[in-house]
Amino acid sequence: MRNQKHLQLFRRSTRLDRDDTAEGLRGYIPTPRGLELLGQLLDALASNDYKAFSVTGPYGSGKSSFAVFLSALFEPQTSPAFEAAFALLKAESGAMADSVQSMRDRFGVSQCGFVVLKITAKRAPLLSILREALASSLDQLAGLEDVEVRVREMLASERVEEHDIVNTLKVICDNRPLLLCIDEFGKALEWFSEHRSSEGDLYALQQLIEQSENNNRNPLALITLQHLAFDDYAADAAALRQREWAKIQGRFRDFPFSDSSHTTGFLMARCLQNLDFDQPANAPEVLVIHSLLG
Repeated sequence: MRNQKHLQLFRRSTRLDRDDTAEGLRGYIPTPRGLELLGQLLDALASNDYKAFSVTGPYGSGKSSFAVFLSALFEPQTSPAFEAAFALLKAESGAMADSVQSMRDRFGVSQCGFVVLKITAKRAPLLSILREALASSLDQLAGLEDVEVRVREMLASERVEEHDIVNTLKVICDNRPLLLCIDEFGKALEWFSEHRSSEGDLYALQQLIEQSENNNRNPLALITLQHLAFDDYAADAAALRQREWAKIQGRFRDFPFSDSSHTTGFLMARCLQNLDFDQPANAPEVLVIHSLLG
């Protein structure tokens, strides 16, 4: 019974803006693929290169769970989610945990962390999705009075244009590093493909990418997670629109996030290690085989 209860900790599904808590990270196992992506993001933050990542993978590959884990590593040091994520990372890779701490120290946010905007997209304009993400971030801006006032004024406006959203994000970056993580981004791409007359989303996305390359401000790291490549969502659109999306995705660091035999073996080994009794008779053999394959 204890093993059955333990195995129930693994979630069938995860939602970034619902499960972004220490409880949401309970039972999470950082995979080699996830740690590779984290390492690439840390390298990008340490360089003058762009910091926009497009994470593509099928349903059930663990993208959303990884997004919860990743975003928590950028939250305030006193956040229970940060404490849980950092403990998981340190147990898996002490060197990677040291790199995360060094990154936070380098940007002077060891205690307060980045401003973290995390949102699960829906079939809606990107501008409304970003506006919703900003509305949910107000508590993080409490120590940045001028920035909080600017964001509140923008949110109170009846009509918000793409440049209003972009300029507001730039103001945040003038004061603190920013992580923008958009899960289920494909839904926003589907909306854009269906509403061909809207160009504001295209402009906003281009501006966010350019901001991720701007080294004159605190960094903006942009992470989108979706099931398909950008241009696949525009498969029914005109050739020009498909080329536009392909061009935009070309400015992202594309990162395939899919299962592999190595990842499957890794997770099976971790599960066996976590079972506290009645392990299969060949459990030690399985662990040895996995270590040899890894």
